[in-house]
Amino acid sequence: MHKIKEMKIVFFRRPKPRHFRYTPVYWDEEKEKLNERKKRIEKAGKEKTHEDIKEDLRFQIDRKWRKYQDTTKQKAHFTRFLVYLFILVFFVYFIFFTNFVNNFISFFIK
Repeated sequence: MHKIKEMKIVFFRRPKPRHFRYTPVYWDEEKEKLNERKKRIEKAGKEKTHEDIKEDLRFQIDRKWRKYQDTTKQKAHFTRFLVYLFILVFFVYFIFFTNFVNNFISFFIK
């Protein structure tokens, strides 16, 4: 037959809530690649194999590509900033140093 769980009625004692245990895991790809390269260099003190040379070259190309990509992004951000600044200066000049606002208001008031 089925087991029937007994239901306890407790007024003063409450069950403790479950604890949430989260340990964040951080992963630094650059640091890991650097550690791998250091190990390879220590091992390569003896002799460099064809695979080690290929991996070193791949690592250097990857590092240069990332550096180029970062500088390209910085240039794009700076260019975007200059465009926004130019637009802002243009509107400020247009509003404060021309009669556009007066003409615009007088057009709708007439």
